[in-house]
Amino acid sequence: MNDFIQFLLLGMGTGSIYALVALGLVLVYRGSGVVNFSQGALALSGAAFFYEAHKHTPVVVAIVIATMGCAVIGALIQLLVMGPMRGSSPLARLIATLALLTVGLETWDRVYPNPVAPVQFLPDASVDLGGGILIPQSRLLLLLIVVALSVGLWFFFRSTRFGLATTAVAENEQVAAAQGWSPNLIAMSNWALGGALAGLGGALLFGLLGIEPVGHTLIVIPALAAALLGGFRSYLGVVAGALALGAAQSLALLYIDETGVTKGARSAIPFLAIVLVLVVRGRSLPLRSFAADRLPTLGTGRVRPWMVAAAGAATIASLHAFDVSWSRSVIVGTYFGIVALSLVVLVGFAGQLSLAQWAVAGMGALFAGRLAADIWGLPTWLSIIVGVALTIPVGLVISLPALRIRGVNLAIITLALAVVIDSMILTNNQYTTDGFVPAKIPDPSIFGIDLTAREHPERFATFGVVLFVIAGLMMANLRRGQIGRRMIAVRGNENAAASLGISVLHVKAYAFAVASGLAALGGALIAFSNSNLVFESSFPRMRNIEIVLFSVLGGVGYLGGAIAAGAGAVGGIAEHLVGLVIDTKDWWRLIAAVLVVAFVIFRPNGGAAYVVKDFAAMTRSTMSKLLNVAALGLVISLVAIHTTWTPEGLSGPDFSRVSTVRFVLAFGVLVAVIGARREKQIVPAVVTAVVGLAGVAATASLGDDVELGGTWRWTVTGCVVAAFGGAMVVAKTIAERDRPDVIRLDRSASVTRVEPRTLTLDGVTVAFGSVVALSDARLTVRPGEVTGLIGPNGAGKTTLIEAVTGFVDARGRIALDGEDITRFSPTKRSRVGIARSFQSLELFEDMTVLDNLRTAADAGSSTPYITDLIWPRSPELTESAIAAIDEFDLADVLHEKPSELPYAKRRMVAIARALAAGPSVILLDEPAAGLDAASTTELEHLIRRLADDWGMAVLLIEHDVGLVMRTCDRITALNFGAVIAEGTPDEIARSETVIASYLGEPDDGEPDVGNRRDEERSGADERSDDTVVDAQHAEVIA
Repeated sequence: MNDFIQFLLLGMGTGSIYALVALGLVLVYRGSGVVNFSQGALALSGAAFFYEAHKHTPVVVAIVIATMGCAVIGALIQLLVMGPMRGSSPLARLIATLALLTVGLETWDRVYPNPVAPVQFLPDASVDLGGGILIPQSRLLLLLIVVALSVGLWFFFRSTRFGLATTAVAENEQVAAAQGWSPNLIAMSNWALGGALAGLGGALLFGLLGIEPVGHTLIVIPALAAALLGGFRSYLGVVAGALALGAAQSLALLYIDETGVTKGARSAIPFLAIVLVLVVRGRSLPLRSFAADRLPTLGTGRVRPWMVAAAGAATIASLHAFDVSWSRSVIVGTYFGIVALSLVVLVGFAGQLSLAQWAVAGMGALFAGRLAADIWGLPTWLSIIVGVALTIPVGLVISLPALRIRGVNLAIITLALAVVIDSMILTNNQYTTDGFVPAKIPDPSIFGIDLTAREHPERFATFGVVLFVIAGLMMANLRRGQIGRRMIAVRGNENAAASLGISVLHVKAYAFAVASGLAALGGALIAFSNSNLVFESSFPRMRNIEIVLFSVLGGVGYLGGAIAAGAGAVGGIAEHLVGLVIDTKDWWRLIAAVLVVAFVIFRPNGGAAYVVKDFAAMTRSTMSKLLNVAALGLVISLVAIHTTWTPEGLSGPDFSRVSTVRFVLAFGVLVAVIGARREKQIVPAVVTAVVGLAGVAATASLGDDVELGGTWRWTVTGCVVAAFGGAMVVAKTIAERDRPDVIRLDRSASVTRVEPRTLTLDGVTVAFGSVVALSDARLTVRPGEVTGLIGPNGAGKTTLIEAVTGFVDARGRIALDGEDITRFSPTKRSRVGIARSFQSLELFEDMTVLDNLRTAADAGSSTPYITDLIWPRSPELTESAIAAIDEFDLADVLHEKPSELPYAKRRMVAIARALAAGPSVILLDEPAAGLDAASTTELEHLIRRLADDWGMAVLLIEHDVGLVMRTCDRITALNFGAVIAEGTPDEIARSETVIASYLGEPDDGEPDVGNRRDEERSGADERSDDTVVDAQHAEVIA
């Protein structure tokens, strides 16, 4: 028992450090709405500032310097990064904090390449608590500091104007700004306070840990767990949660064996706390932003076979033309790019941000390496396949939290899970070693061809390129197929997707399964590129964040973004090429992190999106300029050759080779200059790009045999510029030729009537806590009829639709043709014939109108989950979809995105999408909202045709009572969640109850509500016109 109490109290010291960092997280979140993953880097900065200051100043002064220094950094982050991103989505701001975390880690890692030992500066004497229980005074002091700070923060934010202003901003930033508070100033102040707390925590942590960069930065995980336990609101709750975590981890040292399968179990404690809050208790962190949680834009997935073949062939050819270092950089690019593809699927296609993909790759490496080595001794190709298959269940386990949470919340839990996988599996010697040495990986071979990377790097790189091309083509197929559209629908709006019959659960699980397979494939490549399983160097924890940053930098919504991520990886092609001119050793990761910060501010969709969008916008003159730039690059190369490649004594074959290079470069200059003046420029551009690549290859080859001067790097630079310029012209030309296919619509003279079904509600009640939103509702919607539902705001109209479609729990009975569907999921209700529209449209903005309709029309098939990877198909549009296109006049806008259409047309698209699957019952939620008089009249006729010509049962919710009266066969009126009247339009218009609660008494005493509404609308239009005239004359409107 004494040991239990001793370790419990000792753990509170570590918990106190967690509490300081967590309190800073809460302040930043409440002040700016940002979940600050860079808080760990701020703590690391505090430790570094303290260490340097303590060399020259007393302890107290050093602590003050560390605290103030981090406060300044926090304020600068808000001023320079988060301030400009105020209108960005929570996801973009999260990526920015991950990049800032990497910037801090890499900066201090350069300063302190080796860990700095801790220096004890707090009181080291122990206090005897009796019974042989001793606790260091330093732990008690830390506990007192944290408790005092939490009480002080509670009092300060409860009692001061600044504290009240922060609370106001946290509740509603726009209302707070309207009251005269500056959200930017509030945010900057809280970032400074949050940074100060992190700096204080880092300084105090120095006495326990010293300076260990990765350890300091990952303190953000238990700090996040503590903040979640406190709800990101309660300062005392955060402290209590942090102390509990510290105590639990300390007790784990006492009771859990750290040498067996439970090694690293301490790291699982924060993860379990996060799971408890986010999944078990169902309390996701509320996020606020002026922008919706937008995800990066998407590519089309279209494949140009000749371009893929040419790029693949050129890459493979370069492996034999260039040196060994080039082959190794290609190897790095292939496995990094394959893992980046997994993020394109997860984040780009499905909208699920995972920070555990590199850990999943590690599991793939472990399975494949062990299967090939000592478990079954499988051949290389089979061990890779089986390793991928065994890793997919790991991905499905990771997908479980995604069934309840997404976005920033999912990022938190997956990062914690990545640390658990690393601690308990990837760095556990029981799984990764044979005895006391790393497990040996057998030399890989395919069909008898030796692929050993250390002896034949060009062969292994070729193998990696082939696998990357295959994986990329499969993901392109997925993007263009039915499942790709379902993923994008789920990423856009899960409720809208479910209302169309898409199983959100299946789509998410499938996305994680495919992404895990890709990550495992990349991990298997890493395993076979080494001779031993060494996970500390190949699968470090921070690589989980690094892969996300490079993917975002490349463009996580585009397949080309994975190529860019692989090329830009540490040790990849880009670093190799840049290294020919500038030595970037050990600085590449820092450079990339800084670029990510810039990109999420100015180019949030990544480099691939920039290329795709801006190439299409280039003018012909720009293409000519690009060819002129390419010619200039080749001229630079020629000058460099002339001045440095003709040393005395160069003769014979070497001289001939240099002369050949000169001739080729001169030819490239001539072609580029002439091509810049021609109308058709693709052939000169291809030649120029090839000449540039050939120049790079020749330079590398000559550099191995000829002693060249230092400025030979200018030759490489010039050739790279030429190749890039030519390639941009080629890509631009292709982009201009890429036009959407023409869809042929066979318009039938008559619409095929849907299967008639009757919707019945019997005693349906919906309550949210103690608030009853719908009470004992009874309603029948019959085929071929339009049933109206009217009532004041808050009457329960939309709640009724939510209950019918399964998005809220309801008591009572909901039946379709007598079949009880009350317990059906929203997906199943859609598939049995119930469709709906939404007040806010909820169109899938990343799809064209055509793909919106296709998604609704083919939402139920399961076969594409397998076939889309190999042979994606876009089935013919259903008869209902074609009829909807014709009915709503959408043929001319099928290839437009909803955001590009006028509002009235967007309304029509939303209804057409609901009709695309041919439902028997359609629920229209305020379809006329925001429409002008002409559009409303057109909508009236369309709604009547749905009942008369299509035979649908239509439930119409609308505040335009005139439209309801003219369109509906029967009307039900609601008030305070209860049905107050039901009958024909004339009966409802004369109902005293309805008049008193909703319609109001007409001026002329006549019950003809439809005519009165028309007159009111006409009068409003006239008054609006008069107002415009008055404004033009007076020029000032009060």
